[in-house]
Amino acid sequence: WKRDQSDSHVDRDHGAALLIRLAGVEEVDALWPVFADGMQECCRRSGGDITPDWLFMCCRRGEALLFVIDVDGLPKAALVARPEQWGPDRVLRLIAAAGTEMDRWLGELSDHRAFIDRLGISKVIFEGRKGWERVVPKARVLRHVYEVDLNHGR
Repeated sequence: WKRDQSDSHVDRDHGAALLIRLAGVEEVDALWPVFADGMQECCRRSGGDITPDWLFMCCRRGEALLFVIDVDGLPKAALVARPEQWGPDRVLRLIAAAGTEMDRWLGELSDHRAFIDRLGISKVIFEGRKGWERVVPKARVLRHVYEVDLNHGR
């Protein structure tokens, strides 16, 4: 997907102009501060193996894609994602998401196929807390991540 391609339409429920776009690597430095606190919180809450610095550098080097969701001309959310090959399937792995007013854009993003169709994506993969099952009820759980504390009881 070329960075100058984007998909714009009007949000059915709120009448807002919604723009989903792929930021170019040259935009990452300017856009990242808008979402830095949210990416920090995303990484903290995930308890996983990603850091905001790693996300930033992946986007800056073009190793990951930075999608921006603008509502009424203002950036409201950012998604860090990477197209990957999982067996026979081309998937879009969502690594992190940050933003505000999720109720205004998440439903539209879920129904909006233009950007994933251009990438030849057949599935979207993401990891997250159990609460995402309520937000994305069509999602199927593929695996669980377990942690064993080796220092417990010392």
